[in-house]
Amino acid sequence: MTTDKRSKCKGSCCTVETAEKVLVGEALDAEKSACDCIRKKVECGSDCECDPEVCRNRQMSLKRALKEHVDFEERTAWGIDLCTAMNLLEILPRDIPLHLKSHFLEKRLLFAIQQ
Repeated sequence: MTTDKRSKCKGSCCTVETAEKVLVGEALDAEKSACDCIRKKVECGSDCECDPEVCRNRQMSLKRALKEHVDFEERTAWGIDLCTAMNLLEILPRDIPLHLKSHFLEKRLLFAIQQ
């Protein structure tokens, strides 16, 4: 995977100490990140001032794979795909407001299925 987008961070935003806050917390709102690379949604590169050995924003270019039980935990989860959800919402009575249909689907039906 390659891109023409380039960025240059100062190196203080992608160290091990700040990785939890910056890479996880700001990943949902990258446009407000203090890190220029994260804000532009690219990995740190050779132009950045960060040390490649401690940078937490170079996983793909350095071919660092996530490790189960270290970086993530596998959990069994039950749910439905969007198409099924839309079909279920469609077959419910039309006089029921959408927010009540959604509540029924998300809180009641899925809960009952998992019991």
